[in-house]
Amino acid sequence: MLRPLAEADFADVRAALDLSDAHLSKTLRALVDLGYVSTTKQPSPERADERRTTRVSLTPLGRAVFDAHFAALRAMAPPDA
Repeated sequence: MLRPLAEADFADVRAALDLSDAHLSKTLRALVDLGYVSTTKQPSPERADERRTTRVSLTPLGRAVFDAHFAALRAMAPPDA
């Protein structure tokens, strides 16, 4: 989901993947620890309170690893696929 995007909102990723906040947070933390994803928090333009929104993006390393993985999968696919 993140590959074609500069960044995505946490809530949009959660909805697209149909995950709970806790599961997505845990997964993102693992990807951040690997250096594949970065997250940023910023004030929410829709809220007047102190809550912030989280933005998620692939790092250059994450893009490279994803592209390499996708290339390996394509190499395994039959030529007609």
